[in-house]
Amino acid sequence: MKAPSLGLASPPSEAEAGRKPDFAGLRPLVLLNVAWEFLLVLGASLYSPPMGSVSSAVGLSPSLMANFPLLDSLFFHALALPLASVLMIVTLGAFGVLGRTRRVVLYAATLGCLLASGMMGFILVTGGSPASYDVMYAGMVLAGVAAVSLLVGLWPKRDPEARMKLAGRSLAGWAMWVTVLAAIVAVSVGSYAATANGQFNPSTVAAEMQGLEAAHETLMITIIGAAVVLLAVKWFDAESYRGTPGLFVKIGLYGTLVGVPIVVATSLWAAPEATGPTGDLNMYVAILLQASLFLMFAMMYEEAKRLHVRGPLGVLRESLTFGMLFVLFWVNIAVTLPGVYVAVNLARFNGRYLGFYYQEVFTIGHEHALITLTAVSLMMLVALMFGVKGILGAVAGLTMTVGYVVATTANLFYIFYLIPNGPTFISYISDGIALMFVGVLLALVGIAISRGGRQDMSQI
Repeated sequence: MKAPSLGLASPPSEAEAGRKPDFAGLRPLVLLNVAWEFLLVLGASLYSPPMGSVSSAVGLSPSLMANFPLLDSLFFHALALPLASVLMIVTLGAFGVLGRTRRVVLYAATLGCLLASGMMGFILVTGGSPASYDVMYAGMVLAGVAAVSLLVGLWPKRDPEARMKLAGRSLAGWAMWVTVLAAIVAVSVGSYAATANGQFNPSTVAAEMQGLEAAHETLMITIIGAAVVLLAVKWFDAESYRGTPGLFVKIGLYGTLVGVPIVVATSLWAAPEATGPTGDLNMYVAILLQASLFLMFAMMYEEAKRLHVRGPLGVLRESLTFGMLFVLFWVNIAVTLPGVYVAVNLARFNGRYLGFYYQEVFTIGHEHALITLTAVSLMMLVALMFGVKGILGAVAGLTMTVGYVVATTANLFYIFYLIPNGPTFISYISDGIALMFVGVLLALVGIAISRGGRQDMSQI
């Protein structure tokens, strides 16, 4: 019989645990990060065009976002940091990182990301002060310490039990380690570029490094998406699949393992020149990451078998699982294919009336759809990890899935029919956003009250 934990016993070593998923004690800090992210997005969305009618009805003062045009980069990083914290925390659990590394990552990620995010919001509203910038920098350093510690803790160890191996180590472990390393490279590039950005460095006199900033943004969106897919592979134990599903998993994992570093390298090479041969190369090498589609197909097939899903009602009952996998597939229809179409026909778009404006709107819509994908898919996966089930889980998964599909579909119509009928679709975007908010709120409640994986904080 296992002795009750009094907070005195040391956690098992990684060798003893065999790198098995372990979510002990992670729930409270996941809830804290997600709740902060939810409040930030909810508050900010009320000032966006799709939610303008709600803002007017509530009577919010527009003065709170008066600094947004000047400090938009700070705002978007304030939103990104809590998501990054949740991603690091659940990676600890999914890949069974234990001991001192686990504690360092857990607390440095949470404290650093929330501190930096909070200060960015404070600077946005008040204009900031030297002290607020110093606190923001301190939070960013802590978050960096967490990321490097996670990289060290994820180093793949020899695992005789792993079904899919590379050099005697878990193939999924290799893919996640490379993905975290790529994320650190992308963050380092962004941090260097920020030294020339007045939003992060008010005393700067250097010219802006727009190419590096764009590379940083593109890479972070791509890498976070890859990390969410790899977390799903680990959670569903996809490395254990056999036959055709197992082959699909291998294709997806090798595609990610090879594709992530190549995308990083070509993005940095193409940073000074966003178009032309280097820009085209960057677009085409990203096709390697489409190998993740093989992972989605394999996991859908195996989960349908495991859960004995026989029809639409079975899919609805397990909408967190199938919704999360579906939106990862859907993004290729709503974002990737339109992006390839615009890139191939760029000269045609440039020749249109207000062609530059069309491109700007497309870029903004494209980025919002991708960023929302990472948040929604990660939220559904986290809900699964912490045991959200039953009617609450089904409704949460359904509303997030439908909300994302509605918002991204309306977003496409808005972009391509911008003149003269684009505004017609804004209300549908707002409907999709509202549904996603409902789903996230239900998932938060489910995580808080579910029994699955409930552990005492002393077990961290």
